[in-house]
Amino acid sequence: MNLTMINDFPIYFAIGFVWLSFHALLILIAGLVMKAPLAYMAISSQCCIGGAASAPIVAMSFNRHLAPVAVMFSVFGYAWANYMVWICAELMRHVHP
Repeated sequence: MNLTMINDFPIYFAIGFVWLSFHALLILIAGLVMKAPLAYMAISSQCCIGGAASAPIVAMSFNRHLAPVAVMFSVFGYAWANYMVWICAELMRHVHP
């Protein structure tokens, strides 16, 4: 990653920051509403962001029986991400033609 490109395209980094902030806020709100432990919030975040490769590792650090559930949610996250990537691409096309 070339961090000097931030000066050339600051809008893309701002969009990424907003997107990750929205993700963190949504995870925290959902976790607090469901009264879920912080470990479950970390696992769900890793399922959405990290995917099937890293979510089971995070899940196993809390409880080894959570690994299959983390894989299942990660695969669901991949399916959801395909749709979200299309929306992001359309939004970015309007921001920077």
